[in-house]
Amino acid sequence: MARRTHPDVAVSHSPSAQAAAARSLRLPVMTAMDYEHQPANNLAFRCADLVAAPEVFPLDRLLAQGARPGRTWRYPGLKEHIALAGFTPDPGYLGRAGIDASRPALVVRPPADLALYHRFGASCSLCSWSDWQARR
Repeated sequence: MARRTHPDVAVSHSPSAQAAAARSLRLPVMTAMDYEHQPANNLAFRCADLVAAPEVFPLDRLLAQGARPGRTWRYPGLKEHIALAGFTPDPGYLGRAGIDASRPALVVRPPADLALYHRFGASCSLCSWSDWQARR
């Protein structure tokens, strides 16, 4: 597809296969990452012309995984700050959802079924917590 469409740049949130494919086609690669324990960072960072990571991502991990200081952009905050920019919560939502707004509410984002960190057992703590809550 890339040969047919002639993209100018490959931009991703760290899929290493895309970074490797783009590099083989001599396309500039920009990758973003916010999880320092992702094993594929090594490949994605080495292929990338620019690595974007939050400032809280440990610099020593970035460098150890192949990011280069002159080609790394560390931004303030987390990617969720970008995704939620401008979001204004609906003050009546909890009541309409049958949730007592006078009590603390917890929102949990489960891992994606096909995410690498999910396949290697990292979601067990979420499952254990969910099971514990269900028994209460």
